[in-house]
This record gives sequence, C-alpha cells and structure tokens, in this order.
Amino acid sequence: MKQSDLNHLRRLVAWIRVEIGQTPEELEVTMKSIADKLGHPEIDDDAKRRLVEAHDKARQVPIYVRNAVKALDRYIGEHGEIVEAEDSSPIKQLEN
Repeated sequence: MKQSDLNHLRRLVAWIRVEIGQTPEELEVTMKSIADKLGHPEIDDDAKRRLVEAHDKARQVPIYVRNAVKALDRYIGEHGEIVEAEDSSPIKQLEN
C-alpha cells in the first residue's frame, strides 16, 4: 500500500474514532475520573440527560465496528510513519 493510501486510511480511522466515541466502559471511567477530580459536584437534569444519551450512543456501536477500527489501527501502526503533505494543515492554510 502506498504511503498516501496509508495516510488516507489513518485519517479515516481517526474520523471514525471521533464519530463512534468511547466504549460505554471507557465513558464510565472518564466520567468517574472527572467526578473524582471535581469533588463529585451536583449536576443538573440536562447534564444527566446528556450523560445517558452519550452512554446510549456508545452502546449502539457494534462490537465488530470497534474491533475493525482497532485492527486497522494496528495495521496502520505497523506500516510506516505519518507523513503530512506540505501546507496541509488547516491552520497553515488560514495563515496564508
């Protein structure tokens, strides 16, 4: 596979990870960690609703999708380094 194809695949996997988010278990660990650091503050009903929605969304992602993303990550990690095209950064594009 060409390096440019690997870079496209790497970006696709990153986008998928953002879209599917954490697993329900990871989400629970994150929330507990945040609560511990903030001293377990009271949260309002809207915040509780958002937490439940995030957990429900995480549960809806099939295990095979998460496993496929992990497999692609391993494949990408074994095949080369990240190579960015010159001036491909959105920040660099804004600066020009």
